[in-house]
Amino acid sequence: MASETAIGEANCLGWAARDPSGFLSPYKLDRRHEIAGIVHDVKRFKIGDHVAVRTYVNSCQRYTYKIPDNYPLELAAPLLCAGIIVYAPMKRHNMNQPDEFVLSLDEQQMKALANSLDFIIDTASRDHPFDLYLNLLKVAGVCALVGDPNEVKFRPISLLIGMRTMAGSETDGTKETQQMLDFCAAKGVYPKVEVILIDYVNEALERLIKRDVKYRFVIDVENSLKV
Repeated sequence: MASETAIGEANCLGWAARDPSGFLSPYKLDRRHEIAGIVHDVKRFKIGDHVAVRTYVNSCQRYTYKIPDNYPLELAAPLLCAGIIVYAPMKRHNMNQPDEFVLSLDEQQMKALANSLDFIIDTASRDHPFDLYLNLLKVAGVCALVGDPNEVKFRPISLLIGMRTMAGSETDGTKETQQMLDFCAAKGVYPKVEVILIDYVNEALERLIKRDVKYRFVIDVENSLKV
């Protein structure tokens, strides 16, 4: 998504209706999220290569990644956000052997799994209790926080007993990000998305507000321009 900024301070030019009249006028904006596309004129890649750019504003070729040719473009861009956010702590903490999956709303399941998990990846961005989850970890277990709640509260004893670790992770380096893309292509790992045309953006935003969304929205710019 993008946000409107003052003319002269942003890096993209767009047209939009600013009021219910529907009259279109130009405005400048900062590109905020991930983009996947095909190279037409660039030095580091070949013309025709599939590439993606991460969330960095004013991204240059340094933050552009090669998408394997067999990987769908509409599925590649989300990997540069949620994909690398989850992949990074998994690799950093050697989370390569999933132990168990538990429904945290099920009190009996939670009690049965106390002191049994090696790792937890906490993706929740709403405030929630942490002691409940930390108590699931084995000795020296790791809870990697990748969500963004307003605050993190837990009793120190939840870490002290069992020498547990609370870690954080948001992204990773360029080398690891390319490794993640190659891994997903090689292993057939695909995110679930909802592809929309750009004229559906307002409805998509309304659905976000109403929490009527299961998967990430991906805007198909190429086909939007053909309509």
